[in-house]
Amino acid sequence: MQISSQLGIGGVLTAVHRRGGQELRRSQQRNTVTDQGLNLLLDSLFNGVPAGTWYLGLRGNGAQRPEDTMQDHAWSEFAGYPGERPEWVYGPARGGQLTSSVTLEYPITADEAIIRGAFLTDRAEKGDNSGRLFMVAGWPAALILYPGDVLELSYALTLGRA
Repeated sequence: MQISSQLGIGGVLTAVHRRGGQELRRSQQRNTVTDQGLNLLLDSLFNGVPAGTWYLGLRGNGAQRPEDTMQDHAWSEFAGYPGERPEWVYGPARGGQLTSSVTLEYPITADEAIIRGAFLTDRAEKGDNSGRLFMVAGWPAALILYPGDVLELSYALTLGRA
């Protein structure tokens, strides 16, 4: 008898665009877990490397690649919202999945926000490229938001048999 099992990892980023409390658009997109993210999973599980706290930043223009890191990527960060990158808060894993336990809100303050996706990093400060990059996601079409609009994000990470 031959037993074979392959693991697959991925996630889904859900975005809701609101204006005046009304939902204008809802979009879900699968993400790219970076090579750095895959290595971190293995190091955390088998080598005792602490995973740390994770923050969701917003991505502007530019292409995403599996080999992206916070230090080396071709996309820009969108920073036209108050405060730092919000912390991704999740509950215990269930059914091979970690899911956002709170929805993250980004109140837009920029004149026109062109948001093409999001990324998960272990650094809270916007513009800080010194940390680790776990995943990057992009939507097929950019989300265009204006001052007073709110972008809500939630993220679910799944590990399962491929």
